[in-house]
Amino acid sequence: MEMDHLESEILRAKCEGGHPFMVSATAGTTVLGAFDPLTEIANLCEKYQLWFHVDAAWGGGALVSPKYRALLAGIER
Repeated sequence: MEMDHLESEILRAKCEGGHPFMVSATAGTTVLGAFDPLTEIANLCEKYQLWFHVDAAWGGGALVSPKYRALLAGIER
């Protein structure tokens, strides 16, 4: 997820009279194992008072790995 694009879409929705309420990020896609930048997304969610949801069905197990748990930094926010 690109932060500039995410923020511009939040602002666009607000300008059009919408009421964004959440951002859903991914922690470990099934094909590539890609992780969204969770800390940066959490920062935007705090800025705009949005609920931050992380789909970690595939990558959530990294929390128990000393080597890979940093990939999930920010998920607690």
